[in-house]
Amino acid sequence: ISKSSDDVATFASSAARYKALADKLEAAPMSGGLSSKWTEFVKEQTGNQDEITALRKEALEITNSEAIKSLPPGPATDRDIELARAPFPTEKADPKYVAKWLGAISRLNDKKAQYAEFKANFIGEHGTLREKGGKTLVSAWKDYQKEIGGSGEGGNTPGITGKTNSDPMGGWSIKPVGQ
Repeated sequence: ISKSSDDVATFASSAARYKALADKLEAAPMSGGLSSKWTEFVKEQTGNQDEITALRKEALEITNSEAIKSLPPGPATDRDIELARAPFPTEKADPKYVAKWLGAISRLNDKKAQYAEFKANFIGEHGTLREKGGKTLVSAWKDYQKEIGGSGEGGNTPGITGKTNSDPMGGWSIKPVGQ
C-alpha cells in the first residue's frame, strides 16, 4: 500500500510537470531543426542562454529520464541507452512535437497515478490482490475504467494506446495526439 501511495504522488507530480512544460513549449517562440541547434550553440558559446534554452534543457532532461526508465533493470551500455532513447524526441525536434509528446507522457503518468491510487485502495480494502469473491485487482481496475468512461484497455484515453496483459500498465505505449 505504501509503494502504491508513493507512486500516486510521483506519477501525479510528473504529470503536472510534463503538462506545464508542454504548455510552455506550445507558447514559446521556438523553432526546431538545425537552425535551433545552431542558435543554441551560439548562445552557449556567448553565455547568452535564455528561457528558451532552459525549456529545451528541461525537455531534454525529461526525454532522457523517460528513456532510461524504459531500460530493463541492471547495467546498461551506451548502446542500450541509445536504443532506448531512439523513439523519444531529439534536441532538434520541433517544439510543438515535443509539447505533444510531453502531453502524452503527462496523460500516461496521470493514468499511472490513478492506477496506483486504485491499487492502494483495493489492497487496503481487501488486504490482498484478490477480492474474497475471486475478482483480481486487474479485473477490478478494468471494470472501474469502464465505469468512468475509459475502456480498461487505454483505448478512450487520448495519447495512450495498446492493450494490457497481466499488468494494467504493461504493454501500453504512447504517441502524441495528432500523430
